[in-house]
Amino acid sequence: MERSGGSLRTRSQAAPDWTLHESVTLVNEMKATQIECGNTLASFQKWQSTVHNCNSLGVNRSLNQCKRRWESMLEQYNKVKPWESAYWDSFDEERKRELDLPEQFDFELFNAIARYLSLEGEDGGGAETDPDTDPEAQQVQGNNAFLEIGTASVLINF
Repeated sequence: MERSGGSLRTRSQAAPDWTLHESVTLVNEMKATQIECGNTLASFQKWQSTVHNCNSLGVNRSLNQCKRRWESMLEQYNKVKPWESAYWDSFDEERKRELDLPEQFDFELFNAIARYLSLEGEDGGGAETDPDTDPEAQQVQGNNAFLEIGTASVLINF
């Protein structure tokens, strides 16, 4: 049971399991946000935009639920990826268990995640520093001053 707001909730009262439609919508909205915003927004702002768009499309999940679902899907994707040529065609459930693969992973969802990750690879995949989470980037921002003396300008770091 989960504790929420002073009352106990059973699993049946918690958020329902994600449907395939909800999962694909989440991935597609992550892709749309990445295309629209690129690296101009912080990660948290991208998540907020993605969740807002998902909510607008009827996927009524919180930011934390979306992030947990993404992490779970990505973990499953990364397990299936090395075996993708055989996963759907030749592996039975026993073989999937032997290889510690998810027994059920939808092909459409796999492809949606692959398309999103290929987009991430094209623009650096978040390789640039995020000022919201990078202490060095935070230190640089707001800690510089320009001093103009006559016609010369000097950058001072403190």
